[in-house]
Amino acid sequence: MKAATLRSGTKLRLSYTRHSAIDSDGNRIPDVGTSIEGTYQFSSQYKLEQYIQKAAEYEIRVRVIYSGVRGRVTFVPINRT
Repeated sequence: MKAATLRSGTKLRLSYTRHSAIDSDGNRIPDVGTSIEGTYQFSSQYKLEQYIQKAAEYEIRVRVIYSGVRGRVTFVPINRT
């Protein structure tokens, strides 16, 4: 989000910057209509599961490849057929 410069007596107006949303672990949250792809790092298994569940709610299908490094995974999009 970006906020315009505030001046006394003005209203705070926020505008969204495309591809700028991140979660508490610093992972990118995809914009509407965008898939998830690349390497992500999660601080716990629970947060990874939450992320995957939320993606599924938005019908974003991915394959999760575990790297062997704790909390690090690679998401590969699964194209709809």
